[in-house]
Amino acid sequence: MMAKTKAEQAECQEAIEFLRKIVPVGTTVYNVLRHVSSSGMTRHIDCYVMRPNETTGESTTYPMWITHWVAKVIDCRMAKNERGMVVGGCGMDMGFHVVYNLGRVLFPEGFDIPAGKWGRNGTKVSEHDTDGGYALTASWM
Repeated sequence: MMAKTKAEQAECQEAIEFLRKIVPVGTTVYNVLRHVSSSGMTRHIDCYVMRPNETTGESTTYPMWITHWVAKVIDCRMAKNERGMVVGGCGMDMGFHVVYNLGRVLFPEGFDIPAGKWGRNGTKVSEHDTDGGYALTASWM
């Protein structure tokens, strides 16, 4: 991994600030698998969150594409055709991997668990989880 230029660091910080507004603790990030390499070692994954329709004020939600910002934050590159970020690896749920790493970057100090909610592994935990990777939920579309 090469060191980031000051401009790249600034873009990354802007993406983090934007995503913290769009993807608060407890948000489900939806993944779409766009491509798998013939070796099975690389995938192109898109990320979406459901957002309210703020222009019309309707209570319905729509999927908002956030892949570009997620790729900047977790240091992935976009696919050449811009259909997903390139994620290497296999043998695990790579959508979970993307969302977990996004949570670790967005919430490096952990997160407060909402009152009455359960923590990881189905156990009641303290009011603060120190691992920000579990602040978000991953789901496939």
